[in-house]
Order: sequence, then C-alpha cells, then structure tokens
Amino acid sequence: MITSTTNYTDTLDKIEKLKLSIKEVETNIYSQIPQGITNEFDKSKLSLLNWLEEMEVMLMELQEK
Repeated sequence: MITSTTNYTDTLDKIEKLKLSIKEVETNIYSQIPQGITNEFDKSKLSLLNWLEEMEVMLMELQEK
C-alpha cells in the first residue's frame, strides 16, 4: 500500500516556482527561437498555466477543509 503525506503548502510553493520558471524560459525563448515556434510555445504555455491555476484552486480548497 502506498501512503502519502499531504502537504498542500509545499505543493503550492512548487507550483509557484514552476510558473516563475516558465516565465524565465519564456524570456529566453522569445529572444532565440523563430516566431512560428514561439506561437506553439504560447499555446502550450497557456494550457499549462491554466491547468496549474486549476490545481492551485483545488489545493487551496482542500487546505481550507
């Protein structure tokens, strides 16, 4: 049986760090990669950021319980 410890704060912190890392990579990408590829990055980035925001909301709700 797999047991896990619930640490919502740690997970929320890691999500925030991930979002900051994405922004840092984004800066580098825009200065180094052709626009056609950056358009695909933008679509994927937005999808990932939306998913991360949904996870944050869910974790905050669980944390309040």
